[in-house]
Amino acid sequence: MAEAEVRFSNPEARQVLVQVLVPPDLQEASRLIIHDLPMMVEGTVLRMGGIGGVQTVPQLRRQGYARQMLSSAVQYMRENDYDVSVLFGIHNFYHRFGFVTSLIESRITVPTRLAENAAGSRINATASAEVNTTTGAGADATALLSIRPYDPERDLDAVLRLYVAKNAHRVGPLLRSPDRWWGFRLGSTWGRQTDVFVAVREKPNEKENGKGEELVGYFLLDRADEEVTVPEVEAVDAATLEAILAHLARLAVERRVDHLTFHIHPDADMARLLRFYGSEVTVTYSFDRGPMARIINLESTLRKLLPVLNRRLAQGAAAPGAAAARADATAGAAGATGVDATAPATPTASGVTPATAATPSAVKAGDVPGVGAGTEPQGRFSGERFELGLVIWDANSARPDLSSPGAGAHWQAVRLRFGLTGTPDSSRWAAPAIVIEEVEAAGSGIQAAQDTSGPAPAAEASLPPSSVERVVHRLVQEGVAAVSLPQELFTQLLLGYRSVDEVFEAKAVRITETPAAVRELFALLFPPRQPYLPRADRF
Repeated sequence: MAEAEVRFSNPEARQVLVQVLVPPDLQEASRLIIHDLPMMVEGTVLRMGGIGGVQTVPQLRRQGYARQMLSSAVQYMRENDYDVSVLFGIHNFYHRFGFVTSLIESRITVPTRLAENAAGSRINATASAEVNTTTGAGADATALLSIRPYDPERDLDAVLRLYVAKNAHRVGPLLRSPDRWWGFRLGSTWGRQTDVFVAVREKPNEKENGKGEELVGYFLLDRADEEVTVPEVEAVDAATLEAILAHLARLAVERRVDHLTFHIHPDADMARLLRFYGSEVTVTYSFDRGPMARIINLESTLRKLLPVLNRRLAQGAAAPGAAAARADATAGAAGATGVDATAPATPTASGVTPATAATPSAVKAGDVPGVGAGTEPQGRFSGERFELGLVIWDANSARPDLSSPGAGAHWQAVRLRFGLTGTPDSSRWAAPAIVIEEVEAAGSGIQAAQDTSGPAPAAEASLPPSSVERVVHRLVQEGVAAVSLPQELFTQLLLGYRSVDEVFEAKAVRITETPAAVRELFALLFPPRQPYLPRADRF
């Protein structure tokens, strides 16, 4: 029987169709789409392959066509310079291709009777659904706030600026830009449409010159008459959020709905505001299903993230009591009153400018892993330069924490070259800062089979020619400490889905030396976050 053909259509487009065609008549057995998308990680943009539309003809299922298609899609992304990949998967399938649940789901509800307490509940809603209210503290006392339907030609640029300003500091959302974004396609779930509304502040004294309003917020509302469900909401200040909440509460009363539902990040500005009204927050960490991700290219991902990683090193090491705080740290917005003051990026409508690392002089020698306060660094972290090897492999298992690099596993390795900036004064170091100076590929390939019946090999010559063991051995022989772990665990670590302490307890993780210092270094580089992709951008 002839082998099925995997075909890639429109490879130059931002949506690549992948098909498995079965001979002799090349009938389509399976298909999926790879969406070429920009994913934000604290101000840096990664090239993400979003996999959607996965399907197999019912009568041709369980014949390996989906497996052939997914394996080919991952290989295609490796060969075409993608950094990471994300999909929303069914249970017990996608781990076979290196995907692991790596983003959270969030649902927030507030009783209608409590939401009615929002300032602005006594608004005068007109038949056209426009509402007017004074905006409150910090706003022009004479300005009126109106809520009207979203007009893309009129509102798109302002909506995109507000979205990027509120989300650039997070991990996981897409970068929306006028030339690449597909618009508000989805509601809170698959197949559900959404309506979009904007909140605008009137400027009566400017109406004559055509500048009679300023967009100060927007929200999405599911098209479902029996509920009030909001997949996304952003605003420039708390007063606007309260006005939006008051509008939604009135709508819930009209629809005789006893609660409002928000599918937003648990630390979003509206989520913070709802805490004062009595909300219930459900954050879901799924197992082997839902929002899943994997690293496609380790080197390119870390290279692009250098500004983020170096900023984390400087800020994390400089913070008083940082080691204790990191255990419970989560990414957060500044609250319902404005944009996060520590946001690492300057948002624009078309992109994000990565921030530079924090001032090196803010870091003390004692804060650097393996460096004693006021003394010269010791061990592998000695001198003005040191290296760390990182090796990951695809476990292709629902339990990567218990895995080992088996035959046929794809692996990648990089060297991270660190520097200590600062001027040494005699035997003391004058506030050195640790930075990653370079990321260099240390190899990639397919794990070769080996005989595990005998004693562990003692020399590189006895190791398989292309293996995780060989690259780790080579790094150690060159005086480089090495960390090896499944790609799936490192993906969760990189995105902040799991903490360093959780990941490093896994049996699959190996650290060749100075584990305490390496653990602290990784805790600075990869603090816990709550990675999240807004519902409207799912695929």
